Amino acid sequence: MTRYLFVYGTLKRGQRNAHYLSTSRFVCEACLAPNYVLRGSEIPYLCPVEKGTGLHVQGEIYQVEPDVLCAIDQLERHPDWYRREVVPLAEPVCIDGSVVTEVEAYVMYDDALAALPSYARYPYQVP
Repeated sequence: MTRYLFVYGTLKRGQRNAHYLSTSRFVCEACLAPNYVLRGSEIPYLCPVEKGTGLHVQGEIYQVEPDVLCAIDQLERHPDWYRREVVPLAEPVCIDGSVVTEVEAYVMYDDALAALPSYARYPYQVP
């Protein structure tokens, strides 16, 4: 089964954990539907907000194999820290002739993060 992973922080190209995706296929840059924001300083957290009230979080989509997903699950401590779940894209993307409207991403559920500034792109471009 083909899995598409949306990355928005330290897993992106040029960032410190990009090597986890070195064997994965980079598909494209994309934005999420405005149901999320990024929060945090050194580590970005993708935080859910009320549907339609968030930002178009920017990131990259990769086609990942199960072994890569397993390694990233360990890095992100899924499901105990981040939760990997299906998230909607702002705009559909065409991948190998198929229209993709949802991808997987690591989401953080922590009410304490709500006090932090929100931004749409890592590294830290606060609107």
